[in-house]
Amino acid sequence: MKGFTPRSVWISSSISVAALMGSLMAAQQASAHGYISEPASRSALCHATFKNLNQNCGAAQYEPQSVGEGRDGFPGINGVADGQIASGMNSRWVEMDVQTASRWHKNAIQGGRYCVHLVLRGAARYR
Repeated sequence: MKGFTPRSVWISSSISVAALMGSLMAAQQASAHGYISEPASRSALCHATFKNLNQNCGAAQYEPQSVGEGRDGFPGINGVADGQIASGMNSRWVEMDVQTASRWHKNAIQGGRYCVHLVLRGAARYR
C-alpha cells in the first residue's frame, strides 16, 4: 500500500482511539432524571405504573424520577444527613424519608449477581 507506513497507520489509529475516548468521556457527563424500575425503587412503587404499591408518597407519585436529588457532596460533609437520604434533604420529597417496618413495599431480592433497570425520563445536568 503506497503512502501507508506502519507509523502513519499507528498515528491514524491513535487519533481514532483518542476521538472515541473523548466521545465516551463526554457521554459519561451527560445524565438524565430517572428511577430504578427493576427491582422497582421506593419512589417508582409510588407511581401508577407500579400500581401505587407505596401510598402517601406526596409528589413522588407523579414524579418518581426526581426523588432524591439532594445537595452536592453526598456522602461527604456537605452531603445528605442520615434519615434523609431518600428525600435528598429536599422538603418536596419528605414523605420518602418515613421509615417503619411496614411503611414500604418490599422487593424480594436474591443474593449474588444482580441486574437493575433504569428508566430515564428527561435531561438533567449533574456535576
